[in-house]
Amino acid sequence: MNKFSLIVSSLGLSLLIGASALAASSIARIDSSHLDVSGSSISVGDGVLNEVTYQNNSHIDFYAMVSREVTGFDPEVFNRRVYDYEEGSVYNLKVTNGKYYPRSKWGGESGAVYANGLTYIENQ
Repeated sequence: MNKFSLIVSSLGLSLLIGASALAASSIARIDSSHLDVSGSSISVGDGVLNEVTYQNNSHIDFYAMVSREVTGFDPEVFNRRVYDYEEGSVYNLKVTNGKYYPRSKWGGESGAVYANGLTYIENQ
């Protein structure tokens, strides 16, 4: 019976790890040395970007953006000014199928040396 339990639990763990591996994510972190940063692209095939999260760890505002990767100018599908120590998330953002990437960009406020924040996207 122990051998059977071990096989079943191993199979369950393998399925859990496999399901987690299907999630794609990307992050764009802004700091004093990187005031306009883009993350890597992830694919969306079902018309829904599952999560966009933004977090400001300073008193310097920045823009959290998500853009679609196309030939020419990449259109933004999400753009939000993130204020002092603000954080939040948007779930199930409706988009067209394609590749998307996060971007964090300094808002122009004086004190860029203190900039510290991120934009994160995830899709399953």
